[in-house]
Amino acid sequence: MRRARYQEGCLTRSKRKTGDVWEFRFRECQPDGTRKMRCVVVGPVARYRTRTAALHQIEVLRDATGHCTLGLHGVAREAAEKARVSELSLSLSRDGDYATALVVALCMRGNEPN
Repeated sequence: MRRARYQEGCLTRSKRKTGDVWEFRFRECQPDGTRKMRCVVVGPVARYRTRTAALHQIEVLRDATGHCTLGLHGVAREAAEKARVSELSLSLSRDGDYATALVVALCMRGNEPN
């Protein structure tokens, strides 16, 4: 019997010249089938003192009907506001050992009101 794997990446604390930061490390499948290590900086440890606080910057939320939405907090929310994101659409899919997520961000153009 084969055990299911749920590899979602890991959150690590790394030292930088500007101070310690939280990094989210994960593997991304390439078109040729190989996997490449990726890293995204979540934010500084000075701002997010605990691992839990750093993990809560981007989260998938379910409403009462079971539909998924994306919750943005802190640095992620600031980046979305700067890009004038007006709406986020989230699609999740899983088949056996493979999972995928697609997020589409709709942004306001020019001087249109939010």
